[in-house]
Amino acid sequence: MNKINWLVLGAAAVILSSCGGSTEPEEEKVEEKVIKECYYTYNPANSKMTWTAYKFTEKTPVSGTFNEVNIEGAEVLNDPIALLEGLSFSIPIATINTQNPERDEKIKNSFFGVLENTSVLTGKVQSLKDDGKAEVVMTINNREKVVEGTYTLVEGDFKFMATVDLAAFEALNGVEELNKICHDLHIGADGVSKLWEVIDVSFETKLNMDCN
Repeated sequence: MNKINWLVLGAAAVILSSCGGSTEPEEEKVEEKVIKECYYTYNPANSKMTWTAYKFTEKTPVSGTFNEVNIEGAEVLNDPIALLEGLSFSIPIATINTQNPERDEKIKNSFFGVLENTSVLTGKVQSLKDDGKAEVVMTINNREKVVEGTYTLVEGDFKFMATVDLAAFEALNGVEELNKICHDLHIGADGVSKLWEVIDVSFETKLNMDCN
C-alpha cells in the first residue's frame, strides 16, 4: 500500500513540474521607436491669395487675386506654426488681377486711389491658435488693424480665411467712390446700386517639408 502511494505521489510531481510555467522572469522586449524630425520652409511658388468682394443687394461675389505677393520670414524651422507666425507680407496693389483689365484700373484708381498710403498692402501673421483661430495684422488706408480669421494646417498644407470689414480701416470713402464709378454695373434685381463694405480673403500655401 505504501509503495502504491509513493508511486502516485511521484507521478503527480512529474505532471505538475511539466505543466507549470518557468519561475524565471522573462526579459521584456523593448521596441526602439524611430522619431523623425521634420524641417519646414516657405516656398512662394506654392502660394495663392484670393479676395472676394460683393455687389448687388443679393451679394453677388466678384473675385480676384494679386499677381505679386512678397513674403518674408524665417527660412527653415522645425515647427510649422512658428514658421508661419513669423511671416510678413507686402502686396503691390498695381498687380491686382480680376481677369478684367478695365475693372482692375477702376479698383486701382477709384478705390485704392482715394485711400492713404495704399500703393502697397502690408501685414503679418500675429498668431495661430490651437483651436483653429488666427490673427493677422493688416495695414489698409494707413490704419493697422488685427483681422481675425480661421486656418487649417495639415501636413504642410496651410489655408487662412477671413472677412475684412473696410469700415474698421476707415476705408468706406473708397467703397463709395468705386460704387459711384461703377454705379450702373452694381445695380441688382431690386434696382439698387450696391457695393458691400466687406471683403473675404484667403491665403493658401504648401510648406516644403524635409524629414529625416
